[in-house]
Amino acid sequence: MNKPKIAIIGAGPSGIACAIQLKRCGIESFLFEKNKVGGLLRNANLVENYLGFESGISGQDLVEKFKKNLENLEIEPIFTEIKKVSFSEGNFHIFADNTLYTSEILVVASGTQPKMLDNLQDKVFHEIADLPKKNYSGKKFAVIGAGDAAFDYALNLVNNYDALEVLILNRRNKAKCLPLLEKRAKETGKVKHLKNIRVTNIEKTVLSYISEENSFNIDADYIISAIGREPCLGFLDDKLLKDSTLLQKKELLYFIGDVKNENYRQTSIACGDGIKTAMKIHNTNY
Repeated sequence: MNKPKIAIIGAGPSGIACAIQLKRCGIESFLFEKNKVGGLLRNANLVENYLGFESGISGQDLVEKFKKNLENLEIEPIFTEIKKVSFSEGNFHIFADNTLYTSEILVVASGTQPKMLDNLQDKVFHEIADLPKKNYSGKKFAVIGAGDAAFDYALNLVNNYDALEVLILNRRNKAKCLPLLEKRAKETGKVKHLKNIRVTNIEKTVLSYISEENSFNIDADYIISAIGREPCLGFLDDKLLKDSTLLQKKELLYFIGDVKNENYRQTSIACGDGIKTAMKIHNTNY
């Protein structure tokens, strides 16, 4: 096959699905990944709405199956950080660590990045998958946030990391997660949902308060932040972003998966995006 003229940035579910479908159509592509294959799926405790697994499947196990899909089709991700992407003279110019790549078509499947806590970043992990590989038996975690991700992280920590206790620190008086996740977390007996808690400082402990008059410390061995995520697009230069609508209309630029799906961050949706985009590329350009 000729040198790829399609570049996919991000080897999460949408990027993988796009690369696989393109390969099935006889089309090679560059598949770039900054860290590890799988994206946010690596953090998932249990995926129950990805059809074909009647009892659900852990995020890590599903990632391993995706890796096998790539291996079987001889698709090798390029592990490098994309520093900048620009568009000129009919080509996308992709600046990686030490290499310049060019492509005629760009698929952005870069997913999301965590929202940071002001002045608290140095003491906080933002994804379960980033925790150092070690024994967490008997350890206490504090999870800041109370959405689906926060409760799923808590279940993952209890079920797969053998955490002694997980405290979910919710600044509101009601969880924002699926009722099913809140119910399962409560049933573990190890997850405590603390409401009306606002984190103000992190040192060796989590310093939290309910009101100006009522402050207290919460001890934790590890802290996980799950206060929301935003699209990861910082590598696209200003001109490309400005021209992105026109480039999409010309079917040269595509955004797929979590990077465009706002709160609809589901593996099945991301995979569908990837396959649909690959089919569009094939039908339009080949």
